[in-house]
Amino acid sequence: MDKNKLGQKRITDILGPSSEKILENLSEISPDLAKYIIEIAYGP
Repeated sequence: MDKNKLGQKRITDILGPSSEKILENLSEISPDLAKYIIEIAYGP
């Protein structure tokens, strides 16, 4: 599993179904920060 998919799964496990909308909103403001959070903070 790549860092992006693993990070998204972990965020969903923690935040529940609202995680998708939260990440979408964050991506609109700062795509790089959203990617960092998904891949680095919650990835492997």
